[in-house]
Amino acid sequence: MRIIPTLRLALVVGATVVALAGCGNKNTGQNLITAPNSPIADVPIPAGFDIDLGRSNSTVVPATQFRSVYHEYKGKDDLLPVVRFYRDQMPQKGWNAVDQQQVKDSVTLRFTKGKEDCSVTVWEGTLHTHIQVRIGPAGAVVGK
Repeated sequence: MRIIPTLRLALVVGATVVALAGCGNKNTGQNLITAPNSPIADVPIPAGFDIDLGRSNSTVVPATQFRSVYHEYKGKDDLLPVVRFYRDQMPQKGWNAVDQQQVKDSVTLRFTKGKEDCSVTVWEGTLHTHIQVRIGPAGAVVGK
């Protein structure tokens, strides 16, 4: 009756392989949640993404409320769940979807609100998924 120990070993090895398959660097979860403190009040950031302060800047002119924003973030979630996050979350913050483009390994979503445009570009790097957010006057914002 050597079949039962061999079967048991095969089951243990199979279960281990399945468990380890989910231990990659990136989170492939489908339902991302919004970070509680986004640097831009009307542009949500998925929880777990951090701003790259060295590559980000923003300016607001108080008299006109003109905003010029260029922010980059990085995190561990995969590209498609992040793209879905922005498609779902931006309208909840008052942004209207304009279009979506995929060029090579990046996806750019464009939105408009009032006299402003916002582009959100998402791409996968080696270890992280990157998000670039640009806000500016209508007609002046382009993607990555």
